Amino acid sequence: MRFTKLTLAGMVIIALGIVGCNENNNPVNPPVTPNAPTGLMATSRNSTTVGLKWAAPATGAVPTSYTVSYTMGSMPMTQDVSTGTSVDITGLTEGTMYSFTVKANNGTASSVASDTVMWAPAKRLTGTYKLYSSKSSTNGSGLSFSLASVLKIDQGDKWDICFDDKDGKSLVGSPGVSGYVDNNYSFPNGKSAKIVAIGRDYLGVNTLDDVYDVQALNVAPSAGFQENLKDLSTVPDQTKGYGFVVRSKVDAQNVNFAKVLVKSSGTGFVQGTGNDKYIEVEVSYQTLPNVPYALVAPLDRIEKDRVARQQITR
Repeated sequence: MRFTKLTLAGMVIIALGIVGCNENNNPVNPPVTPNAPTGLMATSRNSTTVGLKWAAPATGAVPTSYTVSYTMGSMPMTQDVSTGTSVDITGLTEGTMYSFTVKANNGTASSVASDTVMWAPAKRLTGTYKLYSSKSSTNGSGLSFSLASVLKIDQGDKWDICFDDKDGKSLVGSPGVSGYVDNNYSFPNGKSAKIVAIGRDYLGVNTLDDVYDVQALNVAPSAGFQENLKDLSTVPDQTKGYGFVVRSKVDAQNVNFAKVLVKSSGTGFVQGTGNDKYIEVEVSYQTLPNVPYALVAPLDRIEKDRVARQQITR
C-alpha cells in the first residue's frame, strides 16, 4: 500500500511537470498588426528640415510607436517616433524632393505604409518684414524673396509681392497688377514689374509652421499663370494669419515658389496708422527654380512626365 501511494504521488508530480513544460513552450500571442496611419502632410521648416504630421489609425490596434521612411539620394532612411503623430526630419538638402511615408507599430508588428508625400525643404526668410503704405515716404512697400529685404519704389522691379493701398484698399500680391504700375507693367522709373501668381491659400494660421499640405502645384509658368491681388478685407477670419502660395515668374521656362503668411494683430492684418500703415509677413522661399512645395503620390501620368522633364533639364 505504501508503494502504491508513492507511485501515485510520483505520477502526479510527473504529470504536473509535463503540463508545466507544455505551458512554457506555448508561444506568446503575437501582437496585433495595426492599420496604416492616414493624412500624412508636410511643411518646410527651413532649408534643411521638413516637418511631418499624420493621424493615428481610427480603427484596429493602438500604435505604440511610428516609423518614418524617406529617401536621401538612393539611400532609404528611417526615423522612429516613440510618442505623438508628428516629427521634424533634419539634415536634408535644399531644393531636393524627398519621398516620405510612415508606418504604425504595435510592438514588433508594423502596418503597411501610409500614402506617400513628396516634399522639398525651403529657405525660411528670417527677420521682420513690414510692407508699408504707398503713402510712406521713408519705408518700402515691396518684398524681394531673393534679396530677403523690403524695397522702395525705385527698386520696384525687384519686388516679388507688394502691399497696395493706393485706392484705399488693402491688397497684397503681384506688383504687375498693382496700383504702382501703368498699363505697360512699368514703374515710374520705366522698369518692368515682377509678375507673380497667387495660388492655394490658407486661413486661420498663426505661422508658416502651421501650414501643412499635400497639394500638388503646377510649375509651368505659361499654363494658367494668372496675376492677381488679394483683398485682405475679404479674408473671413481676421484674428489669425492668412497664408498663400506664390509663383514668381523668372522667365518663360522658370518660376520660383514661395509661401507667404500675412500676420494678424489679433483684430486685423493692417497695422500702424496714417501714412505708416503696414502689413507684416513671414516667408518660406524655394531658392532653386521650379521646385514646388508638394507632390501627391502616387503621381498621375501628367505629373510623372512633368517631373521627368524637369530632371532632364537640370
